[in-house]
Amino acid sequence: MPYCENCGAQISESAKFCTECGTPLQRTVLKTEPAEAVEQQPVVEVKIPEMKPVEQPVAEVKIPEMKPVEQPVILPVQEPAASSTEPAIVQTPSAEKEDKPRKGMAVLAYLGLLVVIPLLFARRNSFARFHTNQGLVLYLLTLVCNCISELLMGTLVEFSPVLAIAVYAVLGLASVLLLVLDIIGLFGALGGKTKPLPLISAIRFLK
Repeated sequence: MPYCENCGAQISESAKFCTECGTPLQRTVLKTEPAEAVEQQPVVEVKIPEMKPVEQPVAEVKIPEMKPVEQPVILPVQEPAASSTEPAIVQTPSAEKEDKPRKGMAVLAYLGLLVVIPLLFARRNSFARFHTNQGLVLYLLTLVCNCISELLMGTLVEFSPVLAIAVYAVLGLASVLLLVLDIIGLFGALGGKTKPLPLISAIRFLK
């Protein structure tokens, strides 16, 4: 008797389907002997170990501390306050030496032809230059008066004695006045003063 290949039930030879499980029967594969029970092999349970994620060491990156850059403090330039007085002049030692009153040179300026000495050697000194200018003016005016007196007296005496006396008197007064101014300037130089002389203060040969 044939048996069902699927369930192993005994069926008739003419049956086309298994009466137990309904599996279609193929004559070529029908078994004449009951199928032996397949020995079931024990199932070995394989435990796969749980894969834990590998923790990669995190490299600690140290960021250098950024120090704030100190910006230079730019202070506004303060302009000096306007002052009614004249700014002070910083004098170097050489300038102080030049501005120191040179009384000796100033006195020579009132001694006639000796005015040439301070005129040549003390022009940079303001004190000596002031008195040199006055002494030079007095010396030149004295020369002019003397020249006029010498040139005109002989001619005027022959032309008019009265006119000659008048001119001589005027020139004499002018010479005396120049002598007085010369003495005043001399004492002013000795006293360290720079007081302008009257009548001739407007005449400037040295600046």
